[in-house]
Amino acid sequence: LRAASHYFDAAAADIALTDSTSMGLSLLYTGLRVDQRHEILTTTHDHYSTETAIAECAERTGCSVRRVPMYRDLATVTADELVDAIRLGISDKTRIVAMTWVHSGTGLKVPVRRIGEAIQQLNATRDEEHRVYLCVDGVHALGIENFTLPELNCDFWAAGTHKWLFGPRGTGVLWGRAN
Repeated sequence: LRAASHYFDAAAADIALTDSTSMGLSLLYTGLRVDQRHEILTTTHDHYSTETAIAECAERTGCSVRRVPMYRDLATVTADELVDAIRLGISDKTRIVAMTWVHSGTGLKVPVRRIGEAIQQLNATRDEEHRVYLCVDGVHALGIENFTLPELNCDFWAAGTHKWLFGPRGTGVLWGRAN
């Protein structure tokens, strides 16, 4: 935990050690307080680990899941298009935005920081009960992107360490922002 805390510039108390990204996402979506009044907003492009974890959350809680496309054409997509797709996709029911930072199938890197900023601006107009949380699968960014967790502007972040960090299989992290 000390090493992860130093690497991520995050408090050790805000990090849980897991055995994989999938485990981290499962723990995350199992622990969120949502119910049939809420929805999880995700994209049509997300990784199956996110899809599986949010499906379990929806089954357990009765919340709905809505998927929006983030772009029309991968060859011409812009950061503004990606941010706008999420910003405009958020409804009054949205409690969670679930997304993958770097898409393994296409190499698309989603501007998580900017999406987090847009959600923070929206949250400034909402009370705590209607706050939107940004949850990120960060496995394909860990070890290749230069970042600290607090600067990502997300609320929760999960990753395994076996990709670009070349950590052993069976090691991962789940981080949650302390309010």
